[in-house]
Amino acid sequence: MVACCQLIILSGPDLPLAWYQPRRGCKSKFMSEEEQKGKSPSPPRIGGSGFSLFELLVVLVLLSLAAAVVLPSFTTGMEGLRLNTAARNMVTKLKQVRSRAISEQKVFRVVFFLQKNASENETAYVIRDEYGGEVEKMALPLGFNLILDPELEPMVSFYPNGRSSGFQLLVENRSESRLMVEVDPISGLARARRLIDEDGL
Repeated sequence: MVACCQLIILSGPDLPLAWYQPRRGCKSKFMSEEEQKGKSPSPPRIGGSGFSLFELLVVLVLLSLAAAVVLPSFTTGMEGLRLNTAARNMVTKLKQVRSRAISEQKVFRVVFFLQKNASENETAYVIRDEYGGEVEKMALPLGFNLILDPELEPMVSFYPNGRSSGFQLLVENRSESRLMVEVDPISGLARARRLIDEDGL
């Protein structure tokens, strides 16, 4: 029996391609009319059709809409995180001043300054000893402000027995979100908390 087909194998950059090509003049009931006439069937196609310009434009529009929805929430979340960090850093510094007053048995004071549109180099509060000497300067991050009660002296004192004169202030970020930092007069401890009433002090 004479084989009616011959196997053709082509190797390419992807997988090898193989198909059967009929021999000229050979007839078989399993062969189509085109194959019996000696015409080779077309080799299989590699890959599929690409995306149209319209489909690409639709994808770009959807991505733009998704970015417009997600980015504001992401920015707000980052600003809130920076506000929490700034307030907690202040609380940590106030606790350190209290501990120093107890350990050295001296009075230390923290003096706050009102500021608007502050830069990173502007002073937000200064730590002073009982004689008024400057111990350390601290600054808030760019875009943060202190909101103080105008009827109170912008200062809190820490005493050797661990108590304080008591104080409250607000830390505000660019989006006008606020956190309250308060110092308890009995325990002398500072803490930061969110406001129930966003109007301020």
